[in-house]
Amino acid sequence: NPKLFEKAQKVKEDLLSQRGPSKAIAQMWGSLFPCIAVISNGLTPSHRDSRGEVDIFDMLLSCGSADDAVMTLPDIKATLRYDPGTVIFLYGRGLLHNVPAWREGEDRCGWAHFLRGAQIRKLMLRMPGFMKLSDFLPEN
Repeated sequence: NPKLFEKAQKVKEDLLSQRGPSKAIAQMWGSLFPCIAVISNGLTPSHRDSRGEVDIFDMLLSCGSADDAVMTLPDIKATLRYDPGTVIFLYGRGLLHNVPAWREGEDRCGWAHFLRGAQIRKLMLRMPGFMKLSDFLPEN
């Protein structure tokens, strides 16, 4: 979403303009997503991200040795492979999602990269809204 990318850049610029630890961390931070949650060998029950925003997607990365892991999206009756190295972009607040048990003896780590709407609103910016096909098509 180009508008989300633009808003995330502004959040990062704001962090870089501050003094102290926020600036030091932002200088080393390689992602435009300023927040990360890590789940190690934990099942993820069905949920919607209650603190997420409906129109901001999260980037989810699967790591480890569990090559039979899946993510299910019950609202749309979808099951996605979630093998190590898989990246899924998801509207976490809008879609119910979970990661059920995988084969015993295998390890899995999930990294969720996300942006809080409060970080955008703090800068008095408008929320990015949903992506539209017109965001990518050239104007005629």
